[in-house]
Amino acid sequence: MKRQYLVALFVMTFAPLVNGQIGLPSAIGGKAKTEAAAPAPEAANPRAETEAQLAEARRQQEAEQLETGETPPPGPQGLPITDRKRLFDRLVVAYSERLKLLDDLDRLGKSPPETSNQQALLAEFAGPPPYSALRVDALRDQHDATGERLRSLAAAERALEAQKLGLVDAQKRGAEALRLADDKLARAQGQDEKEKQRLNRELTALRLQLAEAELANIVIAVDRIRLEAKALQALTTEMQRLLARVVPEQSLSKEEFEQQQAQLLGSLGKVAAEMDRLVSDNSRRTAERERLAKLVGSAGAGHDAGRRLQLLDERMDTDRVQLMTLSWLQTLLQAVGDAWAQRYVALRSQDSTTRQAVITSLSTTRDELLSRKQLVSHLHRRLRWTD
Repeated sequence: MKRQYLVALFVMTFAPLVNGQIGLPSAIGGKAKTEAAAPAPEAANPRAETEAQLAEARRQQEAEQLETGETPPPGPQGLPITDRKRLFDRLVVAYSERLKLLDDLDRLGKSPPETSNQQALLAEFAGPPPYSALRVDALRDQHDATGERLRSLAAAERALEAQKLGLVDAQKRGAEALRLADDKLARAQGQDEKEKQRLNRELTALRLQLAEAELANIVIAVDRIRLEAKALQALTTEMQRLLARVVPEQSLSKEEFEQQQAQLLGSLGKVAAEMDRLVSDNSRRTAERERLAKLVGSAGAGHDAGRRLQLLDERMDTDRVQLMTLSWLQTLLQAVGDAWAQRYVALRSQDSTTRQAVITSLSTTRDELLSRKQLVSHLHRRLRWTD
């Protein structure tokens, strides 16, 4: 539990600084052929159509289960029947997913781009200045989080577009396979051959139906992403305009500064306590290791002692990594405290030279932290691996 807290503290403390958050004072399928022509839902009521398709897929799924039971019958027809059930299962999943996508589209179309918390935050800056530097920081954080969400949506859209290309190709191949299956069924001779080709044609049609259903889902998912991105882009623009207005008018009261310093002191105390615990544990483990090393070196020592010594060495190596990480975190927290003190001076000073000197100092601190980002990420991963 302590280790999890320290990992969280480590990330929470580092992330705002490396991202410039010190707060520098500012200078759908129906019939296969129908969906092939129009993969996106074009019906007047796409939800009602999808619900009907889902109900039919579930009916066929249940009928198949009742007909074949848990185990498909033996013989050459076993594989097609197994494939039929698998295809019905996937159709149920595809139509269920489409309903969720349609719900998302409906919700996004009716709701504002910002959350209630974001609305409340934006409203805080409706009045006259000065504005709390802490609330300006919160606005920056929201702006950065929205930008990160936009980047995530863009990556998701690119992935979906690539997936759509594969599904379009699968749809074309499926349509051609269905045409060939129709030809084979028409030319079939004898009852057994006709039944075989009938089953083949049915499976081919189901595969095409599934490809078209999944393609329709991709189209809706892309629409959903674009709708959300459009709303978030508008919100980002609004936040950018607001930041440009409020950053020059921010202030940091003595009470807010003391609150930040008290929180940092509390974090430093927890880090120091954890370091003391690790040092104490390391002393105890060192004595235990010396005892085990002597035991392993003695005649008649069993395999168990050697294994215990190996595990103890691994544990002590982990402790060393943690102690190094905590030491760096302690230094980082102290730097954050100094940064807040400099920020307090700059925001309360009317002297432009003093303010510029603070900006330069804070920028240097930020750049130094950025240069150590790779080390921080490595230590963070090591901490996670030891959990």
